[in-house]
Amino acid sequence: MADGSGMTITPEGAEACIGLDTAISRLEAGPPDAGLSVDLGSGQVARLEEADDASAFLSRLKAHQSLLALAAGSEPGDRPDTPALMVDSHAKALLDAVKKAR
Repeated sequence: MADGSGMTITPEGAEACIGLDTAISRLEAGPPDAGLSVDLGSGQVARLEEADDASAFLSRLKAHQSLLALAAGSEPGDRPDTPALMVDSHAKALLDAVKKAR
């Protein structure tokens, strides 16, 4: 992708996709094939365009998961089965700004 995110958002229903938690687990287990589609909720789907972008894609999915947790009123990683959050610096800055605004 031109912006380097490795993620494209498309309207839901155009392709089969998996849930956010499942996608994160699969990405943590090893590199997936390109074309992994993830249901982000609210009618949005994220798709991994190139397998080489899997690390950045995983980071953005974890950041999205954290934002959902913040929106629900809990802290990211509050669940005992959630590993420590590791996101890239851009996603971390966004999460920090959201926490500060709460």
